[in-house]
Amino acid sequence: SLAAGFPLKWPEPVEQMFAAMSAVSSAGQHILSPDCELSWMEPAEAFYSKQVGFAALPIIIFFISKIMWTVIFPCVHELCRKKGAKGERIEEESPRPISYYVDRTILTDVVFFYFLYPTMVKQAISLFACDNIGGKWYLSADLQEVCFSGRHLWWMTSFGLSQVGAYVIGFPLVGWLVLVKNRYKLHKRTIRFRYGLLYAGYRRSTFWWEGVVALRKVTFVVIAGVFGSRM
Repeated sequence: SLAAGFPLKWPEPVEQMFAAMSAVSSAGQHILSPDCELSWMEPAEAFYSKQVGFAALPIIIFFISKIMWTVIFPCVHELCRKKGAKGERIEEESPRPISYYVDRTILTDVVFFYFLYPTMVKQAISLFACDNIGGKWYLSADLQEVCFSGRHLWWMTSFGLSQVGAYVIGFPLVGWLVLVKNRYKLHKRTIRFRYGLLYAGYRRSTFWWEGVVALRKVTFVVIAGVFGSRM
């Protein structure tokens, strides 16, 4: 789907294929598209507002998963278990161990971050996408916003660089460190349940290959998704 960003004359069936693949592979970008809701703002302000929203999204997902799996679901299960003991709902069950919820919390974070990664990369890199017009650089999202000075310089240094460090580099780095730390326990059920999405499809000796895939995603996003139309 990222190949659609290159300025080439694709046949119509190929463009339709790209559109379908884009909806599947970049689910986060298609599900969360706040452009319509921010249409009353000037393009630059709307663009910066989206940067804040997408930058906060992984943090929000992290805390929501913790609340759901460590507070809400245990309480619901305990309530059902007590009712079951009285013969009102279900047969009596023993309380679930804490590890049951910890495993599912980690798995939830891994799955959401994995699918959000291309969107997070594109949003972070888009702050650096500028067009040269008349000898001056302007933000591609709003050609009235001058790049590398004033407001854009503040957003680029405050949000752009931090997102690149925390998400573009941080996500793959943390995933790689976790796999390296558990490289002798990758066959165990708990580790496989938590992080299997990152290595289960590879040979044991190349468990780290998802890091190469992440680097390839970043390369394609930078070239095709952000700067392809300027080539």
